[in-house]
Amino acid sequence: MVAGMERASSSATTAPGPTPASINAWASRFAARSSWA
Repeated sequence: MVAGMERASSSATTAPGPTPASINAWASRFAARSSWA
């Protein structure tokens, strides 16, 4: 799970910090790749 978060984190580098937009994008990608959404 850590590796997945790390990968998604490095992929979503559109913001200089954990902003709602980046979190939403990360959540969307993570949910799309996972089945627990």
